[in-house]
Amino acid sequence: MRSLLLAVVIAARAIARNRLRAVLTVLGILIGVAAVVTITALGAGARDSVGGQIQSIGRDCPRGPERGGGVAGDPCERPSRV
Repeated sequence: MRSLLLAVVIAARAIARNRLRAVLTVLGILIGVAAVVTITALGAGARDSVGGQIQSIGRDCPRGPERGGGVAGDPCERPSRV
């Protein structure tokens, strides 16, 4: 227990002597955490956006044997081969 207390005292002295280093270290950690959170949020937002677009295409343009003949001007109709 005493060695733990001694380690805390030594660490507190080192931080007090090197305040600029301590501040820059904390700032670097904060910037790093903020960057990870931001990139994660952007990735999740992009995934949801693309997933929504793919689902909307699937609803607007069904594919499969149950689909009947195309209606004139149907944006989902495949172009005919000439």
